[in-house]
Amino acid sequence: MTLSVGETVARLILPCVLSYILAASGAGPSRGKTLEEAFSGASAWRADSVLSSAPFEGRRSGTAGGRAAEEWIAARFLDSGLLPASADQTFFQDFPVIGCEASKASLELLDGPFGRIRFVLGEDFTLLLTPADGKVTAEAVIVGYGIDSPQKERNDYGDVRLEGKIAVILREHVEDGRDWSEEYKRTHTFAAARARGAAAVLYVQGERPVAGAALEPGVHDPSVPAGFISKRIADLLLRETGWTLDDLKEKLKDGPRPVATGKRLRFEVKAKRTEPATGRNVLGMIRGSDPVLGSEVVIFGAHHDHLGIDAGGHLYPGANDNASGTAVVIEMARASRESGWKPRRSVLFVTFGGEEMGLLGSKRLAAHLPFDSSRAVAMLNLDMAGHGDGGFGLAGGTRLGPPYISWRAGLDSVRAASFEEYRLDGEHSDYSPFAARGIPALSAWSRGRHHRYHDIEDEARHVPPENLEAVGRGLASLLLSIADHPEPLADGYGVERALRADAIQIGFAPLDAAILVDPLRETLDGDGRIAGRLVLCDQGRIDTGEILRRLGSLSSLTDDRPWLRVIDELGETGDARDEMAVALLPVLALPTLEGIGASGARALCAAGLAGAILPSGAAIPSREVCRALADQGRFVMAGSLSGWREIARSISDLPLLVRWDRTAGTPPAPPDSADRGRVLLVLRVEGVADSAAMRESIASWGAQAVHIDIAAGLEVGVEDRESLQFLAWLRRRSWAGKAVEALLGGNLRRF
Repeated sequence: MTLSVGETVARLILPCVLSYILAASGAGPSRGKTLEEAFSGASAWRADSVLSSAPFEGRRSGTAGGRAAEEWIAARFLDSGLLPASADQTFFQDFPVIGCEASKASLELLDGPFGRIRFVLGEDFTLLLTPADGKVTAEAVIVGYGIDSPQKERNDYGDVRLEGKIAVILREHVEDGRDWSEEYKRTHTFAAARARGAAAVLYVQGERPVAGAALEPGVHDPSVPAGFISKRIADLLLRETGWTLDDLKEKLKDGPRPVATGKRLRFEVKAKRTEPATGRNVLGMIRGSDPVLGSEVVIFGAHHDHLGIDAGGHLYPGANDNASGTAVVIEMARASRESGWKPRRSVLFVTFGGEEMGLLGSKRLAAHLPFDSSRAVAMLNLDMAGHGDGGFGLAGGTRLGPPYISWRAGLDSVRAASFEEYRLDGEHSDYSPFAARGIPALSAWSRGRHHRYHDIEDEARHVPPENLEAVGRGLASLLLSIADHPEPLADGYGVERALRADAIQIGFAPLDAAILVDPLRETLDGDGRIAGRLVLCDQGRIDTGEILRRLGSLSSLTDDRPWLRVIDELGETGDARDEMAVALLPVLALPTLEGIGASGARALCAAGLAGAILPSGAAIPSREVCRALADQGRFVMAGSLSGWREIARSISDLPLLVRWDRTAGTPPAPPDSADRGRVLLVLRVEGVADSAAMRESIASWGAQAVHIDIAAGLEVGVEDRESLQFLAWLRRRSWAGKAVEALLGGNLRRF
């Protein structure tokens, strides 16, 4: 018998929600409480416990349990006074999902060194959330990272024939300095294996098999079973081949190395299609009270879906991932009503479906907002708020600008100690589709370790209500700062502000500056921001002991500048970016190093020296000193008119930064093709002046050989309209996507 959604809700969840409704009833407006004070961790926990309970069947999008969860969330939005916000004036926004349900799954190693081994679903192997029906008995072939990219000249499959065989793919990133983010995706690796005739695909990622993950429509093949296996299974497959999985991973750093294991697996999945299947986002709105700012919209959301029930009947409750985030959104809506909050801007509360299936719900909403997308001024996403140490983390705040900066500055000592900030990166959760469209996106989570991730024991009993309250109240204060910010935020520079926040910015600390008392006084402006000007010593040799003292004193700069990191290798700028910091590089003038000599240069590098600078007009340094820098992995930075070409010809593996700004005359011509891999042009931007020359330099050097340094005010979050205008110029001239990412930091990280 097939139940309607209403019948399913009534029969399955009515007993579970009575306690929540009774506890939440009677919470009318209380003018004495702020939004933050009205937020209750106990109330949020009750919502979490309902959503993660058995009647919702793990909330997988496209299933009866997922649909029941969506109905329950919509009812809570209605109780809180939110207005239906979809385009058809309901609480729901539909999107298609691949409807497949597996009823059986088995995996056996038929001819291992110890005979037949039958593996355990959930412990040894898992299926994708988009299972395919099939029975395959075939040799397993390990095909490295599963990449086939003629453009990048990498083929992990080599000459191995895959027709009718099982492809085993290591789901890890290639570590060769290039960007493989697109090829890492299952959309690439599954399609590549299938194109070569693979009858099944198994992924290896970590010690245990990953539960969850999916193939998107257009890539999924209903006749090709796919899943994850444990490291133990991979090692069993490699027995008697001369390899272990760890050895093979190490060898893959040198290039592709497919391995025909000579061992057969029997992989059987019984699955049925349930097409057409639909997932849903749940949307509710508070209209803005300000006649001008009310047209601007703040989006506050979390995904409500999880993994459902697997082929073995195991329920994945998903209390932390992400009933906890959904519960905070629901409780924030309830607290809005209790406190009588009337935000200046409109606030869209949303819970997403399809996150576990590839961000399907957030992609749908980002592409089909129920209002003019130019009015979306912020997207605040919450993913996993239930575990950890009672604090919370937040990434992407600097994309937002003034509201975030003022909120951060106003944190009291208790909240500041419980809060950590990061840069936003990757495509890890539902913030990503909004960030890709230029909407300033932030992502939040509870700080600390998250236990039982994608596990059958991710239950509400392991979610402390005080964690939900700490995260919820912290985000309530941020939501207030954004929604009630007095100045317009939809100023036309949303995309540029996000790009600027993502850019890696570098400052140089010349240890042989003329001022001896404070070696950085000349590089800090009146507000304590790094101005980046190099004031180099012209007084001759400086004592090595003094340089070491100054190196040591740099660490004190970070005490009251949490956005600043002192680093000694360019490769560490990626870490600085992840931690939302400016990279400050200690340097010396090459003439100073000449006086110290090669052995002294090595000692200073070991003490933290990041590189050297060749001042304009200075003599080309000795090969020995340059060799010492190259051996330590350090760099030389030269002005565009300095003798960097002679250095490039002298030391073939010495990284060179060639720096140009509008005060340095004509931009330099690009290096010879043989030198391009180790010479990087650093364009220092000050406003939009000389944009034609910069455009010419980018075109002649190539986007992969240029780093753009947004110079004015290196402190994270400092507003600078000139740099925003320059980034707008950059985007208007079709520098987009990967090219912009490379120009604003990708090249520096790889250099």
